[in-house]
Amino acid sequence: VVSAIADFSTWFFVWDDRHDRDAVHGRVVPWRTLRTRLHATLDAPESFLYHEEPLVAAFAECVVRLSAHLSPYWNIRFSEHFRDVIEAYDEEFTNRRTGTVPTVGAYIALRRHTFAHWVWLDLLELAAGQELPESVRERPEYRRAALASQDFSAWYNDLCSLPKEIAGDEVHNLGISLVRHEGLSLEEAVTELR
Repeated sequence: VVSAIADFSTWFFVWDDRHDRDAVHGRVVPWRTLRTRLHATLDAPESFLYHEEPLVAAFAECVVRLSAHLSPYWNIRFSEHFRDVIEAYDEEFTNRRTGTVPTVGAYIALRRHTFAHWVWLDLLELAAGQELPESVRERPEYRRAALASQDFSAWYNDLCSLPKEIAGDEVHNLGISLVRHEGLSLEEAVTELR
């Protein structure tokens, strides 16, 4: 299980880099094709194990391996959560192509999906070998703690990548949204991120 999660994590980083390169180089058709194929892979991962696109085949292998351990309900939930990630990446792709800097609230909502908050929490259940009951997952206390743990990681990532993203004219970073929409100086945005 840990190996499957580690491979998925590696795949995620490669996919993120591909997304970045497709956006930077204006490769709209390849990105949209990949997006569609990833959704299809979630529907029938075994059908894509030998796909000619390496990212699709690797994703299919990850999904098959991850879905072999817990209930069909967990598999459905994981797939639904990952569909949200794919769509958030697509929204980010569009924002990057149009130069749209999301408002702080819009960025936070989007980042929770692009950072795959709920997917990683699903994978914690997989690592533990035990699904949390829905009554626990839906409790406000659990959801607040879950989001706080993932938000911390996302905002720390944004803090560390802020200089690179400013230099690259990026639009997706909490610091950039704070400067653009809240009128903070760069120093104030960095303090807010910390």
